[in-house]
Amino acid sequence: MGIIAKLRANWIPLALFGGSLGYYYALSSKIFTWIYTSGDAGDWLVQTNWWMVPQCFGKPVYITLIHLSNYVPIADDAFRITFLLSVIPAATMVSLTYLIAKQMTQSTKLGITAALIVLGANIILSQATVLEQYTLVGAMFLATYYFYITEHKKLTMLFLGLTTASHIVGAIFAVLLLLIEWRKRRSWTNALPVFVLTGVLPYTLILWLIADPETPKLLAGNLSWETLNSWGGNSTSTAALALIEAPSRFRDGFLVSITALGLAWIPVWKGFAKPWDDKMKFLIAVFGFTAWFYVTNLFPSVWKFLTPTLPLVACVAVLGLKKLPDWHYRAVTIGAIALVVINGFMFNTNKLAHADPQATTYLQALEELPDGSCLITPRGGAYGFSIFYEMSEGKELIPLALSSPELWHDKQDSSYVDYTEWLDRKYNIEGNNIYDLTTDAMAKGHPVYFATPMTKLWSAAFVYEPNEQEYLYQVTGVVAEPEWPSSEITPSPFGKVWQMRQTVVGEDK
Repeated sequence: MGIIAKLRANWIPLALFGGSLGYYYALSSKIFTWIYTSGDAGDWLVQTNWWMVPQCFGKPVYITLIHLSNYVPIADDAFRITFLLSVIPAATMVSLTYLIAKQMTQSTKLGITAALIVLGANIILSQATVLEQYTLVGAMFLATYYFYITEHKKLTMLFLGLTTASHIVGAIFAVLLLLIEWRKRRSWTNALPVFVLTGVLPYTLILWLIADPETPKLLAGNLSWETLNSWGGNSTSTAALALIEAPSRFRDGFLVSITALGLAWIPVWKGFAKPWDDKMKFLIAVFGFTAWFYVTNLFPSVWKFLTPTLPLVACVAVLGLKKLPDWHYRAVTIGAIALVVINGFMFNTNKLAHADPQATTYLQALEELPDGSCLITPRGGAYGFSIFYEMSEGKELIPLALSSPELWHDKQDSSYVDYTEWLDRKYNIEGNNIYDLTTDAMAKGHPVYFATPMTKLWSAAFVYEPNEQEYLYQVTGVVAEPEWPSSEITPSPFGKVWQMRQTVVGEDK
């Protein structure tokens, strides 16, 4: 079949891709923004300039694609990556939803309805229009599922591997697939090396970056078991939601899901009707995991984990429509179109970002600081990642990483020790903890600023000058023995880890 013939045969998914691309492009932010808890954007922007270890667990395929995006000469860093790695993958998700739904229902019109449901889903729309990783993960995973249900094992393993190397959630999906296909495991033997090649080997890049002494030690230290545990292990885990918060989380989860799929939830129950084959079991398993992760996680912003699996629910919804009177199909289709229109106004990301340009304003404020300024900053979060990006752009800033209040005068974990050694080697600032580092920086004549909005916790530790912008407070002193406000510090259920109740905007997974 020639190229023209293939295009004609596949004009519907191509048209859906083109229409979705235009829709998401029009709504996408054209500036650096933190909205929809996209505070990780600064972490990804660092990769345009440095090969640096990002947040756990590394995302080797995603950061490699960011580096490759430098060779595409369009726009500035933030919008270029948003367009290439959020907008385009999201449009691909819409087309893949059509292909999956058509395969499941053997109906073109139901496939189109499923695609429209996904196009109007606010969860996916929000991630399609900011600089984030989740639509790329979603496109990789939907390709995985499409090739799984069409029984192309090597292509299934190829895209499942790429999903895993883009986000560690892919490894969970791989385990779930293994459990479901265990009885037929021999038939997967020839495909398994493809997963190892695309899903496991890419993580050697992260290990190499950790081991490289020239890599900035801002998030991870030198290669050791202690560093890997400190960098990769944290209290943002499942089944860790406080009981008192559970009712509000379930309520919020209900509202998020209802506004994402609208009327499409009604036929879902028909679509999930037994008997279940292995393909349906896998679908239920992956969506069930991401939904469970969301409602039990300490961080409410992990609703973003639903991005890769929510389109599969849309496919189940149209499968359910086959079992219902035709008026249900018309109602769900009209509802999907209505959400496309309504959410197009409600989630006009570019308009929202320009109306409240916190991220770009913060970058501008960083640029105006004197060269050689030291910034007391979290090792992550919206403010911390933005500082690291500004450093990678060439601004002479020195990060003084906040450490646990519990260890105010003590040596920290191995990752923090590696960071202090790097700080000493590169900037000649010495210390075992944030108290020592701040004291030494001030003694050596560096202007010191508290980078984020001041919290009640840290206001007890630093003497600072108030300002109108409510961040980048100039620090004039360090309190040797702070009277920590007990209401602001709580022991973590995961050991001797301390948490600030007042979290920094965008500090999530």
